[in-house]
Amino acid sequence: MFDGRAFIALARALYESPPVSEAIHRTIVSRAYYGTFLVAREKLPEQDRLPMGKQDSHSHVWNFYRGAIEGKANTVGFDGFKLRDLRNDADYETEAEIGARESEHALLLADKMVRNIDALKGVTPRRA
Repeated sequence: MFDGRAFIALARALYESPPVSEAIHRTIVSRAYYGTFLVAREKLPEQDRLPMGKQDSHSHVWNFYRGAIEGKANTVGFDGFKLRDLRNDADYETEAEIGARESEHALLLADKMVRNIDALKGVTPRRA
């Protein structure tokens, strides 16, 4: 099974291999996001995962974390939406300037989120 951490490692390798063009910075942000998303999705309980392509699986994952009872999970959920916004700018907003600052921010967020995910024994949803 593919480990999303490989995308984060690729993003870091691109960041550390100057010169870095805007296209590379956009790719760094995108790979940092998708790597983190895959790590987060894999940590969810099997029954709470949405199949890819069904509804909005990305919002589902980040909302699940935001609504979990574990404090680190809440942080992951909120940071997931921040990283997703940055990725949306990098992937879809051609007028947005995506440079070293955005790449570094995406990598720092990804690293923080993966550390928090790894520290969780599980992700427990709040049930009504």
